[in-house]
Amino acid sequence: MPKLFTLAFVFRGDLLMRRFRFRLPIALGLLAVGLIIPAVGCQGSIDPAELAARRDAFLLTEEPAEKMSVAEAKESVTDPQDIVVLGQIGAGSSAPWSDGEAQFIVSEVALLGFSDEDLDDDSEDSAAHAHDHDAEGHDPSTCPFCSQAEADVARAIVKFQDEQGRVIGIDARKLFELEEKQLVVVTGRGEVDTLGNLVIAASGIYVRR
Repeated sequence: MPKLFTLAFVFRGDLLMRRFRFRLPIALGLLAVGLIIPAVGCQGSIDPAELAARRDAFLLTEEPAEKMSVAEAKESVTDPQDIVVLGQIGAGSSAPWSDGEAQFIVSEVALLGFSDEDLDDDSEDSAAHAHDHDAEGHDPSTCPFCSQAEADVARAIVKFQDEQGRVIGIDARKLFELEEKQLVVVTGRGEVDTLGNLVIAASGIYVRR
């Protein structure tokens, strides 16, 4: 009897341990899911109060009277200096946005899109570029005229930073309700980086609606 009792106890204990080992990964998995799901949800959400405060800190209610084009700014900036620039949101065939961050690219207004109206009707470029950009099947990325025009367009990187000098982690489209091809006037500190890019650490932005 003692041996039978001992064997029964050992068998029952082994069965309980197996059940525990089987259920433990499930319990840990459910716990991990419970921890991860709220984290993902919080990561994608933005505090409305923070959004409003950030927007109010940069958004200008009146357009600055004195301003320069992106090309003029790029030519004039040799050392870091305060500038006011008029540009059009866009980067040619590339996206001008940095997802989840308050920075984007602006291009020279007169040249972005390489409008035929900007060319002299008698010029060689005008004759060569007489095809319709809006025609079905036209691909700017494979068009030699569009590619050349895009390469010639002056551009600037506009970034909005927090008090620690880090780019604000709110998408510029949401922060300022921006869309591609909108005209904006940006005030801030401009400098040319080591790659030759004009970078503007913005202190303000006016959006033409």
